[in-house]
Amino acid sequence: MPHALPPPELPDDDGKPIGLRLRSVVLLVAACLPTLAVMSLKGHQALSLPLGLVSIALVSVLVLRLLGRLQPQALDAVIPSAVSTAQGPAERTPELSEKPAPLSVQGIALLLPLLHLVSACTVLLLALRGAVAGVFGGTIWLAGAIVTLTFLWCVFSLCLLAGRFRGTERQPRPLQLLGRKGLWLVTLNALLHLPLLGKFSLIDPWETHYGEVAREMLTRDDWISLWWAQDGWFWSKPILSFWMQGVSFAALGVGYAPDQMLVGAYGLAEPEWAARFPNFLAALASVCLLYVAIRRVWGSNVAFLGGLMITSMPYWYLLARQSVTDMAYVAPMVAGMALLLLGANTPDDAEAPTVSIKIRSFTLQLSLFTALVLVVVGLVLPQALYLISRNFTLDFGAAPILSFHRDVFSSGSGGGNCGLPGNALCQVIHPLFPVPEPAIAGFGWLGVLGYFLWTARHERREQRLLFWFAWVALALSTMAKGAPGLVIPLCTWIAFALLTGRWQLLRQADFPALGLLLACIALPWLVQMYARHGSGFTERLFLHDMYKRAFEHVHDTNAGTDTSFRYYLWQLGYGLFPWSGLAAVGLGAGVFADSEAPERQRHALAFLFLWLLCAYGVFSVTLTKFHHYILPAVPPIAILTAVTFAPIFTRNRNLSSADSLAQDPNAVMRYAPLSFAAACLLATIGRDFVFQFPGDVEPASRLIALFTYIYDRAWPANLDYSRTLQAFVAAFVLVSFLLCLARTRRAAFLTFCALSVIWAGFGVNVYLTQTAEHWGQRSTISAYYRARRSPSEPLVAFQMNWKGENFYTGNQLPAYVTTGKAFQTYLRHQRASGTQVMFFTTEHSRLKTLKSELGKVKAFTLITTPAENNKFFVARVEL
Repeated sequence: MPHALPPPELPDDDGKPIGLRLRSVVLLVAACLPTLAVMSLKGHQALSLPLGLVSIALVSVLVLRLLGRLQPQALDAVIPSAVSTAQGPAERTPELSEKPAPLSVQGIALLLPLLHLVSACTVLLLALRGAVAGVFGGTIWLAGAIVTLTFLWCVFSLCLLAGRFRGTERQPRPLQLLGRKGLWLVTLNALLHLPLLGKFSLIDPWETHYGEVAREMLTRDDWISLWWAQDGWFWSKPILSFWMQGVSFAALGVGYAPDQMLVGAYGLAEPEWAARFPNFLAALASVCLLYVAIRRVWGSNVAFLGGLMITSMPYWYLLARQSVTDMAYVAPMVAGMALLLLGANTPDDAEAPTVSIKIRSFTLQLSLFTALVLVVVGLVLPQALYLISRNFTLDFGAAPILSFHRDVFSSGSGGGNCGLPGNALCQVIHPLFPVPEPAIAGFGWLGVLGYFLWTARHERREQRLLFWFAWVALALSTMAKGAPGLVIPLCTWIAFALLTGRWQLLRQADFPALGLLLACIALPWLVQMYARHGSGFTERLFLHDMYKRAFEHVHDTNAGTDTSFRYYLWQLGYGLFPWSGLAAVGLGAGVFADSEAPERQRHALAFLFLWLLCAYGVFSVTLTKFHHYILPAVPPIAILTAVTFAPIFTRNRNLSSADSLAQDPNAVMRYAPLSFAAACLLATIGRDFVFQFPGDVEPASRLIALFTYIYDRAWPANLDYSRTLQAFVAAFVLVSFLLCLARTRRAAFLTFCALSVIWAGFGVNVYLTQTAEHWGQRSTISAYYRARRSPSEPLVAFQMNWKGENFYTGNQLPAYVTTGKAFQTYLRHQRASGTQVMFFTTEHSRLKTLKSELGKVKAFTLITTPAENNKFFVARVEL
């Protein structure tokens, strides 16, 4: 950590009167009280989330004031444009070599675009809440069209607001924004993913597993200890993905209480919008940051082409539509890698641009440091305040209203499900290690945060701030999945510094800051979980689900499959399609085509190759293998491929005067053999999408197998994509061969890009939406809610443990994972209590077993068909 020294004039926070500083601290504490009160309230309140957000925003502003970034205008005249920083208590940093001209903006000039953005975001929030509640009815495109248009409205409003910070002479007009390739990339992602984001079932088991854990977190009102239906405590994954879904559920009005998940305003609700929207935003943000990093090195053409490739690759577009932990950790990892690359291409003494916003008698210094404060405070403060709130309860229906106590929590499913067959009884539990109490730990994490911000308050170097942002992103990645989110980037960064001879990057990256940021962002939940549950938690998370997954086979379904080095080469062929062929030859060409490139491009190539090698190496060595584990390697593959083939993408075949491929007179000639090899390889891979081989899986299932569990599950008989896949494969192979001809090369490449976007549109809006109804349980559970006359006609899960049955019913169903005496006793009790009608859900393969266990009944009627769901069914039984 740099210990920044104050400038000689003492014009900033160090020169404030002690009374003014104390007043700021008092206001800061007072601003925390609403959030603290909301978190300690017994029961949920409708305004809890917005009140907490407003309170945290106010705290962030007060932190900026305390750090000297929100000043009275009288002090503005004496604030220097550059502030000294140092690596140690006695070392001063030389004068910064690059000092951007200061820009001042009147707050009134921001009022209109800010109101425009707030209005757009408000309408988007209302549109999403309406979609979740089923307000738009069963019309498949209506909700998606409204959500997509309002989201794009937010994006354009944000761009117009950002334009205000560039000076009045360069403020963009709305139509001028259409020329920005980055905006087109955002628009492409929105048009692909948003229209049907919540219109299809969560897919068992991953989406429903994590969705049910997030739902229980809200129902139980416990954001620390996670519960997992009839399986008890959930300790398999870190917390970030569940917090993301939980906040989304609360903000978008999901009926997370038992028996309320599918209860909508005008028909069935659609909670899938809330489950998937956070991962969509995370994936989009990571692609945008990577675009910015690549644009600085190679220009906007390579950046846009790389983003388009990522967006149209099945690995990415399928997992960007899934509420699973993989995108929740890969997206911040990609963002962190992009920020590291940006930092590596930023002079170490360049000052970050600063905009002074004058608001009445105050001046807000808006810069990268301001954004860092807002982000870090927004991530750490809620965690710390929640820990503090665990030691007291605010209950307006009790006396006394405010009670202080030691930390206490409960086991069991929330909302009254405790004691249902298959579910554990609710019990009050005390932490295994009562010291330190969570309130003390919360104050400790606030101390770590305060130390980081106070020692960093004078930092204005752009490179250092970019590195700090990268560490924040990697802390989030670690919070989502654990070790891979930190191991892959750090190995890449250290190898990059050593390989390129830029040893100073290891010092400039500021690893002590990484330690502090990891501590206050990623550790609070882990430490409190250990205090509550002890070694049982750490052994399950770190030993079983991290260490053993790396060095033993845990849960994977690859019996009889070669899981050696070639495993992910095999899956990348499908996961990168249709870019598989170009990627394979492009990576090889990139190794030999960069000898005359500028240093920044050669170093960026080295960084991307090392990223790819580290990601591929980590998951190839890991013994537990699922097809989707290789997702972190997809972005560097896409960018390296874009670097090789982007000269074709431009009209004049030149990216810039400095581009090595464009300068090479033989570059165009090299595209012929590369394209021919790519076409042959693509035809070989495409064959697996077209032909059915004896003993192999259905060709069309290779896409859904990229992210599901148990890869040989039955393919729905009523879904036939053979002709569609044949047409796509034939078109891509044909266009690939046309790339061999100089006359048709550019037109063929543009056609290939357009076809890849159509391919992605088919994948997310046709293939995924239709197959999900057979790999999920929305259709069957929805049939139950339509068929039952009242809640007195229960739904029973028979030999089921996919968790879709738990999620869509709010876990209000008896669950018999195994049957026998307990199931027979339950049936006798239901008959004795006068129950006339019951519903049962299970897999089609267990139909005979279910009938045998039920014995003699008045009527047994299947209310769903294999055409609706070929894996699960619901039966109505009259006892």
